[in-house]
Amino acid sequence: MLKNFTVIELLDTHSDSVANIKGNTIKFNPQTAAELDYAAYVQFLVLPREQQFAIRPCKESDKNAVPFSKPRGIQQSKVHVTNAVIGKLIRSMAEWSPEENWNVPAVREP
Repeated sequence: MLKNFTVIELLDTHSDSVANIKGNTIKFNPQTAAELDYAAYVQFLVLPREQQFAIRPCKESDKNAVPFSKPRGIQQSKVHVTNAVIGKLIRSMAEWSPEENWNVPAVREP
């Protein structure tokens, strides 16, 4: 009777973070900055086969560091990252056109 059902995978890595991607701009909601402890710089990482991308805090001196958040108490709104290389890579990996607007929910690393 239940042979066509699949088990729901329960993730204990809930996150309120969301990335909005349109063109070469990636907007992160304020919860993303908070979850990353208001990191001044991040690195973007990709997993093309799974069509996933990630960000992680880093130092300004780290390779491919991208400016991210203002300090706690100052960062009140969305974080905007505009970068043609990052935008094009994420869009092409997911097969999205530059005109499409996508909201991507986050999963926190356990």
